[in-house]
Amino acid sequence: MGHSLFGVSSPAPRRYHYVSESRTWLAAQSYCRTLYSDLATINSMEDMNSLTNEVDPLYIGAVWIGLKRGTQKRWGWSMGGDTLSQYSNWEADPNVYDTEEGCATKYRNGGWFPTNCNSTFQFVCYSDKQGSFILVSIYITWREALLYCRTKYTDLASIRNSTEHQQVSDLIKFVRYVWIGLFFDAWEWSDQGTSSFRYWGITQPQNLFQADCVAMIKGLSGKWENTICGRKLPFLCYKEGKQQIVRVKVSSDGNINLNLQTVRSDILKQIQQNLRNQGMNLYVKLNWRRNAGIIFQPEENKVENSTKRLCDEM
Repeated sequence: MGHSLFGVSSPAPRRYHYVSESRTWLAAQSYCRTLYSDLATINSMEDMNSLTNEVDPLYIGAVWIGLKRGTQKRWGWSMGGDTLSQYSNWEADPNVYDTEEGCATKYRNGGWFPTNCNSTFQFVCYSDKQGSFILVSIYITWREALLYCRTKYTDLASIRNSTEHQQVSDLIKFVRYVWIGLFFDAWEWSDQGTSSFRYWGITQPQNLFQADCVAMIKGLSGKWENTICGRKLPFLCYKEGKQQIVRVKVSSDGNINLNLQTVRSDILKQIQQNLRNQGMNLYVKLNWRRNAGIIFQPEENKVENSTKRLCDEM
């Protein structure tokens, strides 16, 4: 069985810091940028758990995070992660709705359609524990589907490549349309991060005049609300950790092209899940590091090349 070396993975830990002094959103932003990196950006439920644990346990009120109303709508996955630049499968103009928020359905044998979030459809969840997609045959709105998936599984389904698209298609072949985790809004992060993760309260966000900044409500399980930026609240900053580089070796039978994007993605996902199972909290996703444009390098080639150089020198 051939052995292959594959690049390096690089998690960059992010640490949250709670500041109990009450400030406006802009003043809190300035404070965080001076002493840390920025107001808190949140990428996942793991981040939410870490972030809420930093807040004073006796405090149950609102805390500023780094989300603020922007001017440009952007599609993203409810699970977070900026994968739309690598893969998308729209069958209709995704910018058809001129509203505050839009959602998407997937057609059984086809692609994605922008859809009114208040429509009711069956939906597909994803489970980290099971490592699979789950069809739920209940007709509810997108927001209700999101809450259901986050309560019983991990989140609404994200489709990051053609393999996952086919997996969902096979799952829903007898259903016409289903909700997936794709949505758009115009909220943006203070540090210009691309995370599409949201954790709104049931009636949030509200379309209120000047309610353009977002706070986490500790007493409501960390749910978010939009409110007036001039309120004085305690806040959460974050600071990026140092990059860690790890070199790993994997074995294969030589029949799989390890440099295919889908294969690399599956291996990376398995590594991250194994780390989580060992109790490691990763605040950002693992990434491959390329060496001369290549991630996986056959170990046999290195042995052959070393032998060739030795023979040439003799």
